[in-house]
Amino acid sequence: MSMYYSDEDNHQITLEEYFKGEVNPNLFGVSMIFTEARRNMKLKEYKAFTFALSKHDWTKPCPDTLYLDKKELAAYLGIEADEDHLSENLMRDIGDMPTNSFLKFKDKDKDIYINGCFVATIASFPNRVRIRLNSDYLPLFGALNGKESRYITMWSGDIAKMSNERSIRFYEFLRANSDSRLCSHDGQMSIKKFKELFEIPYQGQGSYTDKNGHFARTHFEKYVIDPLVDDLSKTEMIKLVMNEKGKYYEKVKNGKYVNGYKFYWEFHNPKDMIEKKEIKEDLIDDDVIEEVELWVHALDEFNFSKAQLDAIRSRLILIPQSMMFDNGAAHGSLDLDRYHFMEQRAKDILAEDSQNHIKSKFKYLIKILENNYLQKN
Repeated sequence: MSMYYSDEDNHQITLEEYFKGEVNPNLFGVSMIFTEARRNMKLKEYKAFTFALSKHDWTKPCPDTLYLDKKELAAYLGIEADEDHLSENLMRDIGDMPTNSFLKFKDKDKDIYINGCFVATIASFPNRVRIRLNSDYLPLFGALNGKESRYITMWSGDIAKMSNERSIRFYEFLRANSDSRLCSHDGQMSIKKFKELFEIPYQGQGSYTDKNGHFARTHFEKYVIDPLVDDLSKTEMIKLVMNEKGKYYEKVKNGKYVNGYKFYWEFHNPKDMIEKKEIKEDLIDDDVIEEVELWVHALDEFNFSKAQLDAIRSRLILIPQSMMFDNGAAHGSLDLDRYHFMEQRAKDILAEDSQNHIKSKFKYLIKILENNYLQKN
């Protein structure tokens, strides 16, 4: 599984080359060194910093100074205040960013640990907030060549939905372990790895142990695992999804003891996310406001009942993503592929109906799915 950005021939490329010609205000990129490092940033500080990164034009090197519109930042962070108190409230929540930007990571080439603060200063002006970076750490947020060009992109809209720092750490972990060429993923993570990732002590306060010093798994799941699911089931680029049993994760056992968890998630390509957003905006313009799966809208003109749509869905979910298109041109996003697949089936039905009247378009569609796609599966 590649942790690098790759071109069509699977060559390593730099962050600048990855974004070449495409300025996306929702994306930001950081080095894997940054995601793996020990960090002290608080939730709103991290959100503000990465929001600032997402505003940068990544076809250009990372600058040492980032600017943010004060009202836009406050809205992103969910900070409400009148004009007179906006600066005060903002700086109360993110003013300690320079001190809390402490970072510690291992230089694997020199086999030494490096630590320091990657934010030098933060200042509030009448309409803007200025964040100045420590120039020594700019490579963590810019393009490097060779083996150090290990970057991941993240979606600022997803970060905004996080309710705690652990959710961000887990989001970064899943993003780093996602193959950008695939949509569906699954993977196991041991309780030991969770403790390392979240810096949870093995004994004492915050260790999730009972009064006898034994690991309290139910408390761990309630206060660690469940909040992760709650946050990452609402995100877009990296999204936890249910398995066929309706569970977001499964307990992994060694004998009768649980020693880890298996998760299921989807990676959605940013280009597909933008296309889905545009489709939904078009539907909203057409006064379609009911929140349903995207593929349903491809069949709107047929006015199928809920029971009929449920029957169609029961067949659709059995069709492998790789079989939806004859030329194999899958988008990567399962939602988007299902939409385009059903959009083409709707065109097929209308074309056939213009030549030979179809009495029941519902039965005709079910027949197409069962005979042409499910029998091949």
